[in-house]
Amino acid sequence: MKSFKLASFLAFRMLRARDNGRISKPIVRIAMWGVAIGIALMILALAVVKGFQSEVRQKVIGFGGHFQIVSNGDNAAQESVPLLYDKNLIGDLKKISGIKNVSVYAQKPAIVESKTGLSGVIAKGIEEQYDTTFLHSVLTQGRVMQLNCKADTLPVAEIVLSEHIANRLSLQLGQKLSLYIVNTEDDIQQQNFTLVGTYKTELEEYDEKFIFVHLAYLQQFGGWGLQGQIVVDTATVPLLTFISPVGFGNNGEFKQHWLDGTPATEPFWYSSFIDTTFGLITTAPYQIPDTTYVHLTFPPHGENEFVTPRWTYSNLRGSEVNYIGGYEVQVENFEALERVRDPLWEAIPYDLFVIPLTDRNPEIFAWLEMLDVNVIIIVVLMVVLSIVNMTSALLILILERQSFIGTLKSMGLPNPILLRVFLWHAAHIIGKGVLIGNILGVGLALFQKYTGVFKLDPTNYYVSEIPILMNPMEIIVLNAITLCVCVLAMILPSLYVSTFRPAESIRKN
Repeated sequence: MKSFKLASFLAFRMLRARDNGRISKPIVRIAMWGVAIGIALMILALAVVKGFQSEVRQKVIGFGGHFQIVSNGDNAAQESVPLLYDKNLIGDLKKISGIKNVSVYAQKPAIVESKTGLSGVIAKGIEEQYDTTFLHSVLTQGRVMQLNCKADTLPVAEIVLSEHIANRLSLQLGQKLSLYIVNTEDDIQQQNFTLVGTYKTELEEYDEKFIFVHLAYLQQFGGWGLQGQIVVDTATVPLLTFISPVGFGNNGEFKQHWLDGTPATEPFWYSSFIDTTFGLITTAPYQIPDTTYVHLTFPPHGENEFVTPRWTYSNLRGSEVNYIGGYEVQVENFEALERVRDPLWEAIPYDLFVIPLTDRNPEIFAWLEMLDVNVIIIVVLMVVLSIVNMTSALLILILERQSFIGTLKSMGLPNPILLRVFLWHAAHIIGKGVLIGNILGVGLALFQKYTGVFKLDPTNYYVSEIPILMNPMEIIVLNAITLCVCVLAMILPSLYVSTFRPAESIRKN
């Protein structure tokens, strides 16, 4: 302990000594600023890379979650393979530690048509439980479409396009457009929508393709499940009500019957004037049946008075409501991805498949991983340069103080204490450089974060300005490692003091 105090005392006196006229003074300053610039560059490199990774990841996650659970036959690219909705599965998935949200979705190839042209797109259907935080964050105009609706009716026909698609088709908010859902070459379903919002992510492969609608429209027009309809006609023949059964789904291979079991193969006339309800059941092998109703009510009338009924429908949506394209799973953070993967596989049935976001976009995540290598290279280079600068400065300090070293040695001061003296001296210079470097690095990073003054080409970098993300713990660890490595590296040049002989050193003044 005494030797430690003595070494620190001598180092402190050396630091306070006037160095006017000494050649070491500018060299020490250069070494200190070399450490400072190195630390600043390391902090900036770390903050920029982490910012890039976070920004791009969030954009990719926003379009598909951290995991997608789909049918084994799903190619996870453009068109979802329908699977049966399982409410209990969602409950089981939400119980897994690390999972933040589970929602359902579907994707279908489609065509958007405006008065000025057509555009091939991928229509993504989402519903009320879908986390729209990302979609709200990238909106450039308008709002997200309404997602809450009654279970037996279709929601308001609203759509969100990318700014790129809207500009290409000369569409403005509030305008009507046609969306064609492509099932097969011979089965294309059309629906009119109102444009209520536009978004921009600067990821071209998404902005050029993806549009958002309510999931119910992809279920309705995607040919999933079965749907029965009852057509009421009171205009063809006066005083008679014409009832016709209609069905859709399963490529037309289905059967229909009325609630009383009578086959619904032909239309019929209803000639009574009594309030009644007709129910139509549509069935097919391996399909969930659908039941729809029409309710006829007749206004007050005399015994021999002929009146036209009013009618209302219920359960208008077919059994397609029981089918979805898949489940999207969001975890609490990207670091939990690997931890959640195995429990997900264990929780799902054998006929489902888990696709992590890293498999959906391997080229993007390979690029992001390469950025980590760049940070490591920058850190290593800056540490090496700092060591080289400090080694030069420390050797010059030792040479300039040969007389001082010789005097101390002649007084019996051992080499280990002298070694500590110069290590303390070097640690002070390095520490001062680290402090200045942190002020520069963190300051510049915060300046860019809150001003965004340094721009980028989003075509090449997926972002319009240099993103910044700073983790205080990572910066502390970076500082600690740099400081320790540089100080430990000073042991070797400090050993040079052990080669000095007292008599010769004292004569060199």
